[in-house]
Amino acid sequence: MALHNTKIKLSSGPHNYDTMRRTHLLNYAQRWCKEHFGVNGRKKYAISYNCYADEDDTYIGYYNDKMNMICMNLSHIKSMKELLATYIHEYQHSLQPTRSRYWKLAKRFGYLDHPYEVHARSHERYYRHMMNDYRIRYPNR
Repeated sequence: MALHNTKIKLSSGPHNYDTMRRTHLLNYAQRWCKEHFGVNGRKKYAISYNCYADEDDTYIGYYNDKMNMICMNLSHIKSMKELLATYIHEYQHSLQPTRSRYWKLAKRFGYLDHPYEVHARSHERYYRHMMNDYRIRYPNR
């Protein structure tokens, strides 16, 4: 059952909110990240995002550097907190030279110690700041 007229709770699952509510929040996240982290001027396309649900896909989220798109798998995202943290994590990858260096570094460091992953994970905590700003701007959402 989608929640329409209640404030977004970070502990609630993304499926508890209708697509319009999630889209509103993710559009805000996109603007917030651009304002606070900047943009990658080397990209042909403006950054976009896509939410999908696929139980068989093991990814929670990933950044598609060819499309300049953040993709998030709602089948594996358990809370709005995780949705925002995933968005911020993948946004960090949009700022990194992933196409030219990611796989070279992955061979050397693996996934957990990969410098781009360590950096992206360190920014996930900013979901709190983003959500505080969202609640100030949209107090009834």
